[in-house]
Amino acid sequence: MGSEHLYFVDVQDHGASFSDKELLEIVHQNWPEAIASYRAPGASRVSLTDDQRRRLRKKNFQTLVEMTDGTVYIGPGGGMMADGSSFEVALKTDRLMGVIHDHQGRLVREAHQIRSAIFATRGVNLNDLKLRLVVEDGADGVLNFSFLETQSQAPIYVNESPPPR
Repeated sequence: MGSEHLYFVDVQDHGASFSDKELLEIVHQNWPEAIASYRAPGASRVSLTDDQRRRLRKKNFQTLVEMTDGTVYIGPGGGMMADGSSFEVALKTDRLMGVIHDHQGRLVREAHQIRSAIFATRGVNLNDLKLRLVVEDGADGVLNFSFLETQSQAPIYVNESPPPR
């Protein structure tokens, strides 16, 4: 489901369970394109009751949900990990750590050039770089990464260009 649309599904008590098939069935019947990315094509038939699904969910199990027309979905939102945390959050965290790891590798490979540039611009001769990761919110929710060499206070930009001042 995207942030550009608002879907009025049902009005229920705050304690309503997200494991109830009824809510997903309403979305499936009215706006199937909104949850198309959660379809599980080729999945075998699923015959869990809402109560069974609720009990499994409380134990951090990911379950499939079968609609009345036979369409099967994984839980919208990506489900959860065995420790109860969000699958989507875990996936985004893994991707973020991959980006940071790539930047770290680049900085290690270019350490000599970075030390030379710091000496040329700041007059500080460094044997080792001591870096602090700086993460800032950018346009459209994109994170911008840079590093600060803490001994010289020199910023090191890893994105395409330094941010405007």
